[in-house]
Amino acid sequence: TMNTNSKTQGLMLAALLLAPLRGNAQELLSAPPRDIPVCVINDSQAPVHQALILDTLASVSAEYSKNTGISFQTIVVTSYSTDYTAWPLDLGPKLKGACPPEAEVRLVFSNQRVTRNDLDYSPDKQEGNINDEFAGQTHPYFGFIVLLNVEARAKRSDAAGHPAIETALKHEIGHLFEVEHAEELNSFMHTPSSLSNGGWTIQLIEAILKNKDKRWFPRA
Repeated sequence: TMNTNSKTQGLMLAALLLAPLRGNAQELLSAPPRDIPVCVINDSQAPVHQALILDTLASVSAEYSKNTGISFQTIVVTSYSTDYTAWPLDLGPKLKGACPPEAEVRLVFSNQRVTRNDLDYSPDKQEGNINDEFAGQTHPYFGFIVLLNVEARAKRSDAAGHPAIETALKHEIGHLFEVEHAEELNSFMHTPSSLSNGGWTIQLIEAILKNKDKRWFPRA
């Protein structure tokens, strides 16, 4: 776990590297770091190797900490299964109930493979054939992320050679902070994220910092 001094040093370095950020974003970047307690849910019906889950989350958390001052601290890893393609209104409370009350965000990892043809609703406006793989879903109010087909995606890379599953998680966390899709290929908020370079842009960092103090259900 990164201590406070090293986090502060990392934020100072990020501030120097990101000098083009506008004034308000620079103020947010220099604000105290935020540690978000996370409940990790491993799908009991299609489990993912726990080492892959923790390594992925640690890598993504380190990037978010370096670039935004936000880190994600795993407080529990639990096993649970439900219909992870369900409507968010149904899924959100179930995931909350599967986790301790101090968890602010719920992250689900599953090896289920689902196509959009399997869904009874359209979760987003991504282009592509209805038979394209459904990667998962995120809800910025209920505070959960569902990543599907994780181990298969972990073997793939994004356009710049980064692990596709890490780029996907960075992308979905962006949605937690209400960041929209980006056309820029350098941004991991490009969709699909696997075709992006998985990088951080000034616009992306500003958008995340704008909602750095966001709270989710039931604290929303």
